[in-house]
Amino acid sequence: MSALLIDFMKDICVSFEKENIPYCLAGGLAVSIWGPARGTVDVDIVASISDEERDRIVRRFEKDFDLLQSHKDDMPMCLVTIWRHIFNYKDEPDILQLDLIIVPDDYSGKIMNRKIEIEEYGMKIYVISKEDLIVLKLASFRNQDKADIEKILEHDPKLDWFYLENTAKKYGKNWDFIYSLRK
Repeated sequence: MSALLIDFMKDICVSFEKENIPYCLAGGLAVSIWGPARGTVDVDIVASISDEERDRIVRRFEKDFDLLQSHKDDMPMCLVTIWRHIFNYKDEPDILQLDLIIVPDDYSGKIMNRKIEIEEYGMKIYVISKEDLIVLKLASFRNQDKADIEKILEHDPKLDWFYLENTAKKYGKNWDFIYSLRK
């Protein structure tokens, strides 16, 4: 992944901190923290966010960045909905994409309680737990998600398996995939 994308992610995290909105890094960047590095072209953030906080974070993005578009409609995707934002960043020719992952309220609290504060990329950031990242990957279950799960488990198979199984069965699906990898 590019240095530009890392800088963008760091600045996005700072925006959430300024607005005191709970968040954690997810997607390809989180996979690169919990497993081997892999390429990605966007930033994915799980946010525990109300309608009022949505307005605040858009105003913050408009203040801190060149926000080209904040999609009005969420995009449903299995367990979650995606709220997409498109930015011009630091006058670079390429646009950058931020996907805010909105999870059901009863699961959002669990994710936020289990997020991990780490020192990475020269700053403290919050990253989704390995188990919750896997649950979200199981829910969407695209080919890239399956590959990500395999890489995370190969890199470090130490997980809270009890939590993972119960959470995956409640919010996700495809537990059989994990079970087959665990053998």
